[in-house]
Amino acid sequence: MSSAAEVHFDPLADPLTQLDRLLEHESGVVRAGAPVDALLVLRRDLVREVLRDTDTYSSRDALGGPMPASVPPRVAAELPEFLQEPVTAVVDADGPGHHRLHATVQAAYSRARTGTLRPLLVRRAGELAGEIAERRGGDLVADFAQPLTAAGMAAAMGVPQQDAPRLAAWAMSLAQVLTPTVPEEERVAAAARLHGFAEWGGDLLDRAPEGSAAAIYARGADGRQALRREDALYCLLTHWVAGTVTTTHGITTAAHRLLCERALWQEAAADPDTFAPRAFDEGLRWAAPHRGLVRTVTRPATLGEVRLAPGDRVLPMLAAANRDPGHWAEPRRFDPHRAAAHHDAFSYGPHACVGAHLARLEGEIALHTLLTALPSLRRDGDEPPLRPDFFFHGLARLPVTLTGPDPAEA
Repeated sequence: MSSAAEVHFDPLADPLTQLDRLLEHESGVVRAGAPVDALLVLRRDLVREVLRDTDTYSSRDALGGPMPASVPPRVAAELPEFLQEPVTAVVDADGPGHHRLHATVQAAYSRARTGTLRPLLVRRAGELAGEIAERRGGDLVADFAQPLTAAGMAAAMGVPQQDAPRLAAWAMSLAQVLTPTVPEEERVAAAARLHGFAEWGGDLLDRAPEGSAAAIYARGADGRQALRREDALYCLLTHWVAGTVTTTHGITTAAHRLLCERALWQEAAADPDTFAPRAFDEGLRWAAPHRGLVRTVTRPATLGEVRLAPGDRVLPMLAAANRDPGHWAEPRRFDPHRAAAHHDAFSYGPHACVGAHLARLEGEIALHTLLTALPSLRRDGDEPPLRPDFFFHGLARLPVTLTGPDPAEA
């Protein structure tokens, strides 16, 4: 047995090149200092071991610990009343409490419920593609993926489409509060911006249409219990971030990788029914949009060859698991021909992503629309920049241009 090797890991830099290098450590577990301050779990088998064993690896500090104690005092002082007592977003719960919360939220985003959103998503994707065609180009992040996932999440939650920008602004303010790399002054300002949300969110919970996520949070469904009011409000914000940022990154990563190889784009455009869902899943495997959440060790344990003590923080790196050469052939190559649906971008075990059905529906429709409506689409410019983010990984922009007449222009 051994202790973990000390490494440098910058969460705001490109994680893929760093993780590919760290995967060369045979132990599969390394120790990273601030601001991550955790043992990084890299190998796929070890990542899954951590995610599966919730008795040894607790999720209680997944988002930094219960608020308001988890944020600096000046930030906590600005938080609205509903965040002045401990709340849960499901991802930071354990045991029977997690099972109850997870069952309720899972019902809100079931395959059957999210499947009813297909017509809306197809229509909205077509509108956005048409606007790009009319302008002869645009940014696939801001002009396509972001508004598409916002439309899908608003519809799933029961949020009127015209109110989606307000909820998005509040949700991103909470994300800033929770992100330790954001300067304290900005976190204080973000906490102050959350005032006013509880009244708006409470009205949404009271009035949301039956079958929507907000209604299920507030009233339960299919034998599942309703969430506490404060937890329901917190979930509206955290789940908005989780359900829009990650899927936006998944869509644009897959589109970008297809556009990087013209022959591959043309092959996909010739058979979009097959390639749209495969390319989306392979994009998630190639660059998982979410890094993973910290687990806290509850009892002495051994992970691989590394000894762990109670209180140790371990971070299962989903992107590393998806690029583990011990499991994936040529993991650094984007290949939509491979069977990639068993990747770990949606996590694994009891905390597996409840929004996977909605994400896959949005991803398939987005890529199918681009391939069929804009087959002459090409990248515009050099390699697009990454969005620096503590929790997520994806492109900040993806400029594109059209080189010929497309169906969306008809």
